[in-house]
Amino acid sequence: MSVGDEPQVLAAALAAAPLTRWLSLIDARTAELPASHPDRQATSGSLRLPALGAVVLGDMLRTLCAGPAAPILRARLGPAPLCLVGQSWARCQYPAARRPQGQHPHQWHQDGALGCCFDAEPCVLIEMLTLWIPLMDCGEHAPSLQWLCVHPAPAVPLPPAELTDEALAQRWGQTVRRHATLRVGDALILDGALLHRSHVTAAMTQRRVSIELRFVAVLPPRLRHEPVLVAPL
Repeated sequence: MSVGDEPQVLAAALAAAPLTRWLSLIDARTAELPASHPDRQATSGSLRLPALGAVVLGDMLRTLCAGPAAPILRARLGPAPLCLVGQSWARCQYPAARRPQGQHPHQWHQDGALGCCFDAEPCVLIEMLTLWIPLMDCGEHAPSLQWLCVHPAPAVPLPPAELTDEALAQRWGQTVRRHATLRVGDALILDGALLHRSHVTAAMTQRRVSIELRFVAVLPPRLRHEPVLVAPL
C-alpha cells in the first residue's frame, strides 16, 4: 500500500532513550515560554521544534534520519529532502477531562495543503511527507491520530467546507476511519494528501506528546519564506 493511502508504520524505529530526553526538554521549554510566544500554539498545546534550540533540533533530525525513515524519504523526495523546520512541531493532546482551557484537538486536514489560501487562486497539494513520532504509548489511553483510508487519497486540497466531520462522513461514510495504536519507539510517515486529525475518545485518561517533522523535495513558492534544513540522509 502506498504512503498516500494510509500512514506507513515504522515499528520500533527509535530507541526509548532519546525520546525520553526530548520529552523532558519539550516539557521544560513549554513551561518557560508564555502562551503568547510565537513558537507556541496555545489552542493546540503545540511548540515549534526550533524553540528547543539548534543543538536539540539538529540531534532530532540526525537521529530520525538515521533510522528506517531514511530510505522512504529518499525514495519519495530524492537524496536531499528539505525539512520545514518552522512547520515542525512538538504536539500535545489531552483527553477532554484533562484538556487545558482554550485547547482543542486538531481537526481534519491535509498536511500538503499547508499555506493554502482558499479564497484566492486555486491551490495544489505540496508533495510532502510528515514523520510523526509519539513520545509515549498512544491510541488506547492517550490520544493518537485518526485518518480516512480512501483510495485514492484526494489529489487536491479540500476546502474547509469539505473538511467538516459531517461532510467527510457523507462523502465516504464511517467505515473508512482508522486510528493508530503505537508504542514508544514507533513512528508514522504520512503523505501530504492524507486526511487526518487528532484521535481522542472519552475513555482516554492520559496526555500524548509527539513530534512531527515535515519534509519536501523542493520549497514551493507559497512557502518560500519558511526556514529549512537539508535532511542528513
